[in-house]
Amino acid sequence: LVIFLNAIWVAVDLELNPATTLLEAEPIFQVGEHAFCLFFSVELLIRLLAFREKMRCFKDMWFVFDAMLVSTMVVETWLVTIVFLSIGTSGPTGVGGTSVFRLARMVKMLRVSRIVKLLRGVPELFILMKSIRAAARSVAIFFVMWIIIVYVYALVFCMVAEGNIETQYFNSIPSAMNSLLLGGILPTHAAFVNGVAAEHWVFWPLAVSFVSLASVMLMNMLVGVLVDLVNAIAVTEKEGITVLSLA
Repeated sequence: LVIFLNAIWVAVDLELNPATTLLEAEPIFQVGEHAFCLFFSVELLIRLLAFREKMRCFKDMWFVFDAMLVSTMVVETWLVTIVFLSIGTSGPTGVGGTSVFRLARMVKMLRVSRIVKLLRGVPELFILMKSIRAAARSVAIFFVMWIIIVYVYALVFCMVAEGNIETQYFNSIPSAMNSLLLGGILPTHAAFVNGVAAEHWVFWPLAVSFVSLASVMLMNMLVGVLVDLVNAIAVTEKEGITVLSLA
């Protein structure tokens, strides 16, 4: 429950807290950060004390994973706060310092990865994650083949296209690949990807990776699961009909 609440809290903090550091934040955000940091620190300490041989904790991957997350949380919540209090300021000064700490706030997104622990309580999600890991090589090869096909056709279109088509879609190899990938393979997502990429190029790989994972991969997995389920039910029903006919 606390893991789920912390994931929600990260979204609330990101949306409503404009402060660069914790000292500049509203009291409710300071209380929330300290409460979660204290809870997870105490939880990690209790788990450490539960080991009869303390060095064996490094063989527990879940413990190491949590220790890394709690360490970043302690540094951001307590250590940075103590440093600023000791030098008599509430936050960084200058444009460079502010930019650095805004980037540092992105470390909070790592806390959301703690929600992966919930997979242990939902076997179906754990099975899906293991399936994705098992199929990772095949999926990677599929995407490589995808890129090769898009690249070859981008070369062809750049060589033969003329006029408005060339200007709009195929004025360069990257532009042609983008047009073929989004317009030809992922047309329903083309407007979204091009829209966010217009702000900054870094949003393009983020948007494409999201579409590839959440739409292409997971939706096709859903189709596969449904087909397998229908097939299993069909086999069961046929066996039941066969048994009834022989009775």
